Amino acid sequence: MPPTGALNTLPRADADTESELPALVRTCVALGFTIIPRGGGTGYTGGAIPLTALSAVINTEKLERLGPVEQSVLPGLSDSVTTIFSEAGVVTRRLRLLPKRLAPYSPSIRPQQTPHVSAAISL
Repeated sequence: MPPTGALNTLPRADADTESELPALVRTCVALGFTIIPRGGGTGYTGGAIPLTALSAVINTEKLERLGPVEQSVLPGLSDSVTTIFSEAGVVTRRLRLLPKRLAPYSPSIRPQQTPHVSAAISL
């Protein structure tokens, strides 16, 4: 039996690639929708709770590319910091499991939780 409730009536777009996101976002903005990024749907962060009926869910769970750990100088900083490129569908646990020598700082999500990066960003 399919689930019921208000969330099932929201428009939903599934992004298969990062390059699809700009058009999806432009369309939602043009239609006056509030955008809800959806990672894996764990609900740990509550980011997928619509605050208005004019909301659209953009599903990012297929965007799982994770780049190498690098040292980068970010705008406004003079020293390099550890960075990693992560698409929105990456499960935060994958970042936490990187060896400490590669990523000395990991996301501040409790170990038992595995939200996706998009959920953490939506906070």
